Amino acid sequence: WSPDGKFFARMTQDMLSIYETPSMGLLEKKSLKINGIKDFSWSPGDNIIAFWVPEDKDIPARVTLMQFPSRNEMRVRNLFNVVDCKLHWQKNGDYLCVKVDRTPKGTQGVVTNFEIFRMREKQVPVDVVEMKDSIIAFAWEPNGSKFAVLHG
Repeated sequence: WSPDGKFFARMTQDMLSIYETPSMGLLEKKSLKINGIKDFSWSPGDNIIAFWVPEDKDIPARVTLMQFPSRNEMRVRNLFNVVDCKLHWQKNGDYLCVKVDRTPKGTQGVVTNFEIFRMREKQVPVDVVEMKDSIIAFAWEPNGSKFAVLHG
């Protein structure tokens, strides 16, 4: 569900379907075709969906932030050598952390990047924190902009 209750979404293979209330009809009568979509998550503060798609041959993995109902792509972030992504919204939707597990070329093991999207700033800048330790857990503080990472 979107935070204002006006929309809800469901993901199927290569599709993201957004429905509007109260009609329960498909938004603009068509689903979004998103080849390879793996996961999505509504912002808790705005009608924005974050979703990610894995690499496909020479096409990098990507995280996309899309506004609804306009379907405007606010930000697209290309990522390379990605094994997995997890989407973590901060409680108010001010920040999105995308935990990206990667296997850099020429190395063994997994490196984790935390891609922090600053949602309230112009053009949605992204800060990157890299951790070479294995990550056990990630969490935002209940109110505010700090986060904690358990690693080791």
